[in-house]
Amino acid sequence: MVASLRADVPVGVFLSGGVKVAHREKRRSTVRAEVAKVDGCVHSIVHVDADAYEKALVRKAQSNDLICAWEQEISQQLLAEAASEQIKAVLVGDAADETHFGYSLLLNPERITSPSLMLEFLGTVPPRRTFMEEPADYFNYRYRTFAEKWGDSWKTEESQRLAMSCLIYHLWLPRLLHYGDIHLMAHLLEG
Repeated sequence: MVASLRADVPVGVFLSGGVKVAHREKRRSTVRAEVAKVDGCVHSIVHVDADAYEKALVRKAQSNDLICAWEQEISQQLLAEAASEQIKAVLVGDAADETHFGYSLLLNPERITSPSLMLEFLGTVPPRRTFMEEPADYFNYRYRTFAEKWGDSWKTEESQRLAMSCLIYHLWLPRLLHYGDIHLMAHLLEG
Protein backbone atom coordinates (compact mmCIF):
# COMPACT_ATOMS: atom_id res chain seq x y z
CA MET A 1 0.00 0.00 0.00
CA VAL A 2 1.35 3.42 -0.95
CA ALA A 3 0.35 6.40 1.17
CA SER A 4 0.47 9.93 -0.09
CA LEU A 5 -0.33 13.28 1.38
CA ARG A 6 -1.81 16.14 -0.56
CA ALA A 7 -2.39 19.65 0.66
CA ASP A 8 -5.40 21.67 -0.39
CA VAL A 9 -3.24 24.81 -0.55
CA PRO A 10 0.20 25.53 -2.06
CA VAL A 11 2.95 24.38 0.36
CA GLY A 12 6.59 25.42 0.54
CA VAL A 13 9.70 24.30 2.40
CA PHE A 14 12.28 26.59 3.96
CA LEU A 15 15.56 24.78 3.33
CA SER A 16 17.51 27.53 5.03
CA GLY A 17 16.49 30.57 6.98
CA GLY A 18 19.82 32.31 7.20
CA VAL A 19 21.47 35.11 5.31
CA LYS A 20 23.97 33.63 2.91
CA VAL A 21 26.94 35.12 1.15
CA ALA A 22 26.23 34.60 -2.55
CA HIS A 23 29.63 33.25 -3.64
CA ARG A 24 29.69 30.67 -0.81
CA GLU A 25 26.17 29.43 -1.48
CA LYS A 26 26.44 28.75 -5.22
CA ARG A 27 27.19 25.01 -4.92
CA ARG A 28 24.59 24.40 -2.20
CA SER A 29 21.97 26.27 -4.16
CA THR A 30 22.67 24.15 -7.23
CA VAL A 31 22.25 20.96 -5.19
CA ARG A 32 19.02 22.28 -3.65
CA ALA A 33 17.68 23.15 -7.11
CA GLU A 34 18.51 19.65 -8.39
CA VAL A 35 16.75 18.03 -5.41
CA ALA A 36 13.69 20.22 -5.94
CA LYS A 37 13.59 19.29 -9.63
CA VAL A 38 13.78 15.55 -8.87
CA ASP A 39 10.96 15.95 -6.34
CA GLY A 40 8.86 17.96 -8.80
CA CYS A 41 9.11 21.16 -6.77
CA VAL A 42 9.89 24.74 -7.71
CA HIS A 43 13.14 26.03 -6.17
CA SER A 44 13.14 29.73 -5.27
CA ILE A 45 15.85 31.88 -3.79
CA VAL A 46 14.86 35.07 -2.01
CA HIS A 47 17.30 37.81 -2.95
CA VAL A 48 17.40 40.77 -0.58
CA ASP A 49 19.25 43.98 -1.33
CA ALA A 50 21.05 45.98 1.35
CA ASP A 51 18.27 48.59 1.60
CA ALA A 52 15.52 46.01 2.17
CA TYR A 53 17.68 44.20 4.73
CA GLU A 54 18.41 47.43 6.59
CA LYS A 55 14.69 48.31 6.72
CA ALA A 56 13.90 44.83 8.08
CA LEU A 57 16.69 45.21 10.64
CA VAL A 58 15.27 48.52 11.86
CA ARG A 59 11.74 47.04 12.11
CA LYS A 60 13.08 44.09 14.09
CA ALA A 61 15.15 46.26 16.43
CA GLN A 62 12.14 48.47 17.13
CA SER A 63 9.85 45.53 17.82
CA ASN A 64 12.38 43.80 20.08
CA ASP A 65 13.24 46.94 22.04
CA LEU A 66 15.42 45.63 24.86
CA ILE A 67 16.09 42.17 23.45
CA CYS A 68 18.97 41.59 21.07
CA ALA A 69 17.72 40.79 17.55
CA TRP A 70 19.15 37.79 15.72
CA GLU A 71 20.02 37.71 12.04
CA GLN A 72 17.77 34.64 11.91
CA GLU A 73 14.72 36.68 12.92
CA ILE A 74 15.31 39.14 10.11
CA SER A 75 15.76 36.29 7.63
CA GLN A 76 12.55 34.63 8.82
CA GLN A 77 10.67 37.89 8.42
CA LEU A 78 11.94 38.40 4.88
CA LEU A 79 11.39 34.75 3.87
CA ALA A 80 7.83 34.71 5.21
CA GLU A 81 7.07 37.94 3.40
CA ALA A 82 8.37 36.58 0.09
CA ALA A 83 6.78 33.14 0.51
CA SER A 84 3.34 34.54 1.31
CA GLU A 85 3.05 35.80 -2.26
CA GLN A 86 3.02 32.21 -3.61
CA ILE A 87 2.12 29.72 -0.86
CA LYS A 88 -0.15 29.34 2.16
CA ALA A 89 1.77 26.78 4.26
CA VAL A 90 5.44 26.10 4.83
CA LEU A 91 7.49 23.28 6.35
CA VAL A 92 10.42 24.57 8.37
CA GLY A 93 13.40 22.86 9.93
CA ASP A 94 14.04 25.42 12.63
CA ALA A 95 15.95 24.13 15.63
CA ALA A 96 17.45 21.01 14.03
CA ASP A 97 20.95 22.49 13.97
CA GLU A 98 20.60 23.93 17.45
CA THR A 99 19.49 20.66 19.03
CA HIS A 100 21.75 18.26 17.12
CA PHE A 101 25.12 20.10 17.07
CA GLY A 102 24.63 21.07 13.44
CA TYR A 103 26.64 24.18 14.14
CA SER A 104 30.31 23.77 14.91
CA LEU A 105 30.18 26.87 17.12
CA LEU A 106 29.59 24.77 20.24
CA LEU A 107 32.70 22.76 19.46
CA ASN A 108 34.96 25.82 19.45
CA PRO A 109 36.50 26.12 22.96
CA GLU A 110 37.34 29.83 22.56
CA ARG A 111 33.76 30.71 21.68
CA ILE A 112 31.97 28.96 24.55
CA THR A 113 33.90 30.40 27.50
CA SER A 114 31.32 33.16 27.91
CA PRO A 115 27.79 33.93 26.74
CA SER A 116 29.00 37.34 25.55
CA LEU A 117 31.44 35.68 23.11
CA MET A 118 28.62 33.57 21.68
CA LEU A 119 26.36 36.62 21.29
CA GLU A 120 29.21 38.49 19.63
CA PHE A 121 29.75 35.59 17.23
CA LEU A 122 26.05 35.19 16.39
CA GLY A 123 25.68 38.90 15.86
CA THR A 124 23.04 40.98 17.56
CA VAL A 125 21.43 44.33 17.24
CA PRO A 126 22.54 46.21 20.35
CA PRO A 127 19.64 46.97 22.68
CA ARG A 128 18.93 50.57 23.57
CA ARG A 129 20.74 51.90 26.60
CA THR A 130 17.62 53.61 27.94
CA PHE A 131 17.22 51.30 30.92
CA MET A 132 20.73 50.00 31.46
CA GLU A 133 24.23 51.34 31.02
CA GLU A 134 25.97 48.22 29.64
CA PRO A 135 23.43 45.84 28.03
CA ALA A 136 26.10 43.34 26.88
CA ASP A 137 27.43 42.98 30.44
CA TYR A 138 23.88 42.66 31.75
CA PHE A 139 22.98 39.84 29.35
CA ASN A 140 26.29 38.09 29.95
CA TYR A 141 25.62 38.13 33.71
CA ARG A 142 22.00 36.99 33.30
CA TYR A 143 22.92 34.12 30.97
CA ARG A 144 25.81 32.96 33.17
CA THR A 145 23.60 33.03 36.26
CA PHE A 146 20.78 31.22 34.45
CA ALA A 147 23.03 28.32 33.42
CA GLU A 148 24.54 28.12 36.91
CA LYS A 149 21.05 27.82 38.44
CA TRP A 150 20.53 24.78 36.19
CA GLY A 151 23.69 23.27 37.68
CA ASP A 152 26.11 24.14 34.89
CA SER A 153 29.39 25.98 35.36
CA TRP A 154 31.90 27.83 33.21
CA LYS A 155 35.05 26.21 34.64
CA THR A 156 36.03 23.54 32.10
CA GLU A 157 35.52 23.17 28.38
CA GLU A 158 33.02 20.35 28.91
CA SER A 159 31.05 22.32 31.51
CA GLN A 160 31.07 25.41 29.27
CA ARG A 161 29.62 23.36 26.41
CA LEU A 162 26.88 22.09 28.72
CA ALA A 163 26.21 25.60 30.04
CA MET A 164 25.97 27.00 26.51
CA SER A 165 23.69 24.11 25.50
CA CYS A 166 21.53 24.95 28.51
CA LEU A 167 21.14 28.54 27.28
CA ILE A 168 20.33 27.39 23.76
CA TYR A 169 17.80 24.81 24.91
CA HIS A 170 16.04 26.83 27.61
CA LEU A 171 16.28 30.42 26.37
CA TRP A 172 17.29 30.87 22.76
CA LEU A 173 15.63 27.88 21.10
CA PRO A 174 12.10 28.65 22.36
CA ARG A 175 12.57 32.21 21.18
CA LEU A 176 13.76 31.07 17.76
CA LEU A 177 10.70 28.86 17.35
CA HIS A 178 8.37 31.54 18.73
CA TYR A 179 9.63 34.24 16.39
CA GLY A 180 9.48 31.86 13.44
CA ASP A 181 5.80 31.30 14.19
CA ILE A 182 5.20 35.04 14.59
CA HIS A 183 6.70 35.83 11.18
CA LEU A 184 4.73 33.07 9.48
CA MET A 185 1.48 34.15 11.10
CA ALA A 186 2.11 37.84 10.35
CA HIS A 187 2.15 36.91 6.65
CA LEU A 188 -0.86 34.54 6.86
CA LEU A 189 1.28 31.41 6.50
CA GLU A 190 0.72 28.17 8.36
CA GLY A 191 3.92 26.57 9.61
